[in-house]
Amino acid sequence: MAHSELLLAIGCNAQGPLSGGSGIRPGGQTVSTTEAVPCLLCAVLARRWLDRQDRLRDSRIYRCAACGGRFAVTGDALGAIEQGRWDVAELKAVVRQNIASGVLPRIEDADGRPSVIAIGRQAS
Repeated sequence: MAHSELLLAIGCNAQGPLSGGSGIRPGGQTVSTTEAVPCLLCAVLARRWLDRQDRLRDSRIYRCAACGGRFAVTGDALGAIEQGRWDVAELKAVVRQNIASGVLPRIEDADGRPSVIAIGRQAS
């Protein structure tokens, strides 16, 4: 079996996995991919990818048309939201208000409570 056939058989191409997650290129370089997922805040189909600027917190960036743009969420905050520990309706309102103002917000876990901070601007 040729190298390219073997990669396809295990679900990869020369750059990494064919879909979802991130892969590792030769030399240890990671490849960030975009996934189609339900929005964390409103459940409408959105795009999600790893935030390469915030690897220490395992952050993700979501782009959701229904929410109005992009927002980030740290790994700890993502877990808290997925486990139902935080009020998503309140977070959605705060995040959407930030997005509408042109801010790129990030949802963080601040001592077990949600915190939304500005980390940049929305792309135009």
